[in-house]
Amino acid sequence: MDRRAFLKRAGLFVVATACTTPSNESTITSPSSATTAAQHHSGSTAANGASTTVPFAERTDILRVEGSMTIDQSMRVPGIVIEPGATLTLAPDRDITLETSGNVLVLGTLASNPAADVTHTVRFIDIDESKVVGGGMDVLDTDVGIWVMESGRLELNGVAKTAWSYEPEQSSWQSDDEIVITPTASGDFGGFITTTAAAVAGKVPAEVGHGWKAELLNLTRNLRVEGSPEGRAHIFIHSTSPQTIRYVSLTNLGTFDVVGRYPLHFHHSGPGSRGSVVEGVVAKQSGRHAFVPHMSEGITFTDCIAYDTTADAFWWDERDVSHEIVWDHCVAALVRRDDNKPHRLSGFFLGGGNNNVIKDSVAVGVLGGPETGGISWPASVRVGDWAFENNLSHNNEANGFWVWQNQRASTVADFVVYHNGLYGISHGAYNNSFIYRNGTVYGSGEASIRFSANGATYENLTIDGGGVTEVGILTGRHPAQPKSNTLFLNSPIVEHTGPKVLVEEGRRSVDAVFYDFVGCGVGETDVVVDGGLAEGTLMRVQDGDVAFAIDDSGTAEIIEPFVPDLYTIEY
Repeated sequence: MDRRAFLKRAGLFVVATACTTPSNESTITSPSSATTAAQHHSGSTAANGASTTVPFAERTDILRVEGSMTIDQSMRVPGIVIEPGATLTLAPDRDITLETSGNVLVLGTLASNPAADVTHTVRFIDIDESKVVGGGMDVLDTDVGIWVMESGRLELNGVAKTAWSYEPEQSSWQSDDEIVITPTASGDFGGFITTTAAAVAGKVPAEVGHGWKAELLNLTRNLRVEGSPEGRAHIFIHSTSPQTIRYVSLTNLGTFDVVGRYPLHFHHSGPGSRGSVVEGVVAKQSGRHAFVPHMSEGITFTDCIAYDTTADAFWWDERDVSHEIVWDHCVAALVRRDDNKPHRLSGFFLGGGNNNVIKDSVAVGVLGGPETGGISWPASVRVGDWAFENNLSHNNEANGFWVWQNQRASTVADFVVYHNGLYGISHGAYNNSFIYRNGTVYGSGEASIRFSANGATYENLTIDGGGVTEVGILTGRHPAQPKSNTLFLNSPIVEHTGPKVLVEEGRRSVDAVFYDFVGCGVGETDVVVDGGLAEGTLMRVQDGDVAFAIDDSGTAEIIEPFVPDLYTIEY
């Protein structure tokens, strides 16, 4: 496809709308003649690159950049094309609002690096969401947003600041910065408090549980891309070049109920996205998802916040793969259910691919039913390889973690889940070899851990009901033949109001199931069997040199200690 055909397909080749500003004119400043000349939106080219004053009300075309161009005043345009090799820069020392009613097609570079006392805003206006088509890789004039195509690049660098913290005193925060305080109290799933940096110290709630504090999310950035509640835009990246997007707020982006039009969407970029950095970015009031690295590779998301988002916040398509994606010190907060997928929802959706990482991140206020979780491992047959370290999931309406996997191995280490409405961990589906290690499960609504999948290991956990959770470990129907024992090892079960272990509806299981509890503080009276056990089922329990077993009749008997023969325990 030649350049003219490509631009025509993008809906930006033929233009018929005037460019305006509040004063009906603006200044576009180009570099000296030593750089490539800029072709302005009238189609004429500044011969010597000098500053040109253009009365926008007299123009009938879009802003087209074919060299290096700097905008140093606010303006309104009907669309922008940045040609290959060209750069459109917003002047770093000027407050600028760039409004557009049409697409911004980036085939070259769009650059913004505002100074600390400057604000840059790219605002999409007059969008009719009912006309948005979605899907595919073609630039559509109905689907208004930023399209980064071919070898296009975003070089967006807002002023760095502490994106979120547990401490209200932050030197990089301005007094009028918008701060959101996350809920921490038991039973509170949507009680987010919005305040300012100046007032936040007086509103921070007391610590809960084992000393956990509310996250304080700073949602203010001086580089902004925004739509409106009635007309959401999007950012679509299908480029062979790495992107730099730092300390930018994305507000009212992502179209409701439309596939592929998300606030920040890397789409089938493959290895072209390697080296991309997304740091300190806030996506808020999003219509659908927030951060989507789909079929793309080598992207690092650091200190990013998804707040008040519909559908899974950090996500990509379930049966597709992305590789070497890093979610580092990110937050998914106030995630609302998607009407098209009401039963499954997550803050962080751990999809398919290799060498992916989630660490030091938080999910809070994920709303939804029993198959939702702050962090979820989906049912996809292609779910992949995740390094999981030091993550936190709390005050979600259903589960802290939700797993629905078969025949998969994953290690979930150094975690905390607390004050989730249903279960701290809901672990399925039938058989898998997950390992949960060095974590704390606290104060869940119904049970600390519920599992239906056989074969997982729960090691060195603190399973603490906090005096509010009824059941420690809940298990029931196992519809598949187990491939290995389920093991709870060195994981004390404490402070529950009911049984430490409850087995429900056991006779609905097709095959015998095997459970071992070692060093968990479980006695004979701590186990309740409700409904019987499938024939051949055996539960063994050992603390120190005392052991007992419960057979399929529900009868307990003392047995010889079994741990030395089966396990090598490492402390």
